[in-house]
Amino acid sequence: PDLALDRAAAVRWPPRRAAHLLGGAVLAVAVLLAARAGVGLSTDLALVVRDSAGLTGLAALGAAWCGRSCAWLPPFAALALAFVLPPGPGTLAQVLTWPMLPPGTPVATWAALVAAAVGTAVYALGGPRR
Repeated sequence: PDLALDRAAAVRWPPRRAAHLLGGAVLAVAVLLAARAGVGLSTDLALVVRDSAGLTGLAALGAAWCGRSCAWLPPFAALALAFVLPPGPGTLAQVLTWPMLPPGTPVATWAALVAAAVGTAVYALGGPRR
């Protein structure tokens, strides 16, 4: 990463970074849907899209916060926490276990949307940690 190069670019970097994240999320959804169709699983499309968007946002937040070599830490931590904690009726429990909740859960959808929006905004505006 070079700040002088970022300033001299003909096209601004924030739209490029946001497009890279969107492309990565679309690729993740496509691969998961192809794998789902190949094995004959009946996973809901809304669940795949929600979790892909939220985890991509967490990976972007990790790249901006921890650097590109440790960008995997926030999505891994979110999935590990969702696997370990039992889902409960409380809002905090639903926010912490959003990747494992059914697709119709509003709290899980909002948690994924917030993770995607915040992660995309932080990464697009600031880029990866230098």
